[in-house]
Amino acid sequence: MNDSAVQFTKRRMQTLLRNRSLWIALAAVTAILTVAGPFGTSGTLPPAPRFFYWAAIVIACFFTGATATTLVMRLLKSGGIGHYPALATGAAVAGILNFAIVSALTALWTGLPLLDRVWIDEQALPVILITMVVSAAYDSIAIPKAGAAERRADEPPAILRRVPFDKRGTLISLSVQDHYVDIATTAGRELVLMRLSDAIDEAGPGHRIHRSHWVASGQIRAIKRDGARAILTLSDGRDLPVSRSYVPALKDAGLL
Repeated sequence: MNDSAVQFTKRRMQTLLRNRSLWIALAAVTAILTVAGPFGTSGTLPPAPRFFYWAAIVIACFFTGATATTLVMRLLKSGGIGHYPALATGAAVAGILNFAIVSALTALWTGLPLLDRVWIDEQALPVILITMVVSAAYDSIAIPKAGAAERRADEPPAILRRVPFDKRGTLISLSVQDHYVDIATTAGRELVLMRLSDAIDEAGPGHRIHRSHWVASGQIRAIKRDGARAILTLSDGRDLPVSRSYVPALKDAGLL
């Protein structure tokens, strides 16, 4: 499996887990389902078990669906599949997984046989369709900034126009050397007379890790802590320090 797709999905889920607004929304959905008692739960489950039943389903299905949709989309798009076909496929996979979760939790709470034919016939399609609708809403509402960043990542950053043609590989890092910026790519390195802040504005998605260093997204191969600081190993084998003040930003990005 594509490691970059797995790491991207991991970072996305870590961001969701830290999203307080999302947890409030999931709690509200759980409360509504508990009171409404759809799919016959109002008549088969008392209020307290019904609340825990719906809480388990809402939380498990949302994060399973988000993980499956994100991972499948990332894998398909890296293979050249368009955004919407990838979204539909990812959402369908998520729907099948969510139906398995709903079936297992329903069997646990109600004693219904796990592979009950009537249950499968009546509930499989609604669960899959609901998952696909939620996945589409999640894609259109929750990921616009990330999607824009991904589209920018597909375009050569403007900073490469300052580099000779024979050194215009994939951008790895920017580092200060006196009044120059050392632009490192997979094809070589070039010193350009400019400020680091201006170079970063032209560099596209990445992470400022030090007052003298910036690294491009996807170019970090390893991270190790060094007290309150950290050391990054880049794709070209170089190690760069992360100063203490930039460690929280890397944590927020899911890299630490």
